[in-house]
Amino acid sequence: MRRLLAAAALVGLTTLVGCGDDGGNPAVEAETSTDEPSGTTTTIASDDADHTLTIDDNASSLAVAVGDTIEVVLETCPSCGYSWQVMGDDGGGVLTLVSERDGPSDNEEGEVGGTVDHFVRYEAAAPGEATIALGYFPPGEDAPEDTFTVDVTVAS
Repeated sequence: MRRLLAAAALVGLTTLVGCGDDGGNPAVEAETSTDEPSGTTTTIASDDADHTLTIDDNASSLAVAVGDTIEVVLETCPSCGYSWQVMGDDGGGVLTLVSERDGPSDNEEGEVGGTVDHFVRYEAAAPGEATIALGYFPPGEDAPEDTFTVDVTVAS
């Protein structure tokens, strides 16, 4: 019965996200859903980004056009004190940082652990080259434990 309820909730969420009206808001929130029996988390990223990057895209290259949006989605544990932080420059105005936020958490208030998705959105503002660079910082540390980089070429 519990599996049936979890599956029904997942189908309902997927239908709601896929068919819902965002009211013309360009910053559609991402939704996450966890399948209780398996513990598998499914992320439904913002559907209005032209390009979505994940940890699988680390150390890669991306070609985009002026006006395209790029959303980076990386898993983090903010309740543990870890955080992704933007480290790179904007390539002299080639990329514009639009927003940065953590997705929703399933933790109870005061509960430590568990992961959420961290979203960083850029807009390709001008032709040229830039590098998206984020560092994963442990609590109280000045140096990142891990890094995420993608070289971006923006065509006019």
